[in-house]
Amino acid sequence: MKDLHTHILPGIDDGSRNINESREIIKSLYKNGVTDIVLTPHYITDEYTSSYDNNLNLVKDLQNNKINLYLANEIYLDNNIFNYLESNLIKPLFNKYLLIELPLVFNEELNDIIDELLYRNYKLIIVHPERYDYVINDIHFLDKYLNKGILLQGNYTTLFNKYGKDSKKTLIKLIKNNSISFLSSDIHKNNINISESKLRRKLFFITNKSNIDNMLINNFDKLINNEI
Repeated sequence: MKDLHTHILPGIDDGSRNINESREIIKSLYKNGVTDIVLTPHYITDEYTSSYDNNLNLVKDLQNNKINLYLANEIYLDNNIFNYLESNLIKPLFNKYLLIELPLVFNEELNDIIDELLYRNYKLIIVHPERYDYVINDIHFLDKYLNKGILLQGNYTTLFNKYGKDSKKTLIKLIKNNSISFLSSDIHKNNINISESKLRRKLFFITNKSNIDNMLINNFDKLINNEI
């Protein structure tokens, strides 16, 4: 299992509070079957603004021979994103992919930002779409983004009722529609104890093995090889 979305870097957002907690989270994920982790601290204007270079130094303290670590960000979508990219405060995952967090209240002007990012050849991954009310209320809200090649990453903890029944129903619909490319933990604290086998048993009643393999492993590998 490969985890595209985590908050493990210590002391820079609302995730891990210190290096020891970070190491414990990594051990826990490894025990539950995770072999690759993307570290994706929040980048939110005026709130969480640790730079890529600073984050990279923190990653060096967490290097683990048993697990592969990669660095990116969960980026809150606003007009400042272009400045952050141009000044290297944030950098794309594998030189191309941006994990995008949408606002709780969607402003149509954000579509212009999304289109400009696509025009600049960035590949976008919208994180936890099942948690946005405008998606819960209208699953077809995402169609225009899927049609543009934007990918979706769901939180597998949603399937275990972390965000309520409406989010769970929405994620199940998206999985059944083959709209979810990745399932990730979005782990903030060491409070998730969901093994790969337990997750697969849950998913078995929702979709087929091929789709499960894609969401947990294969699509992640395609990102690395620029094949998705």
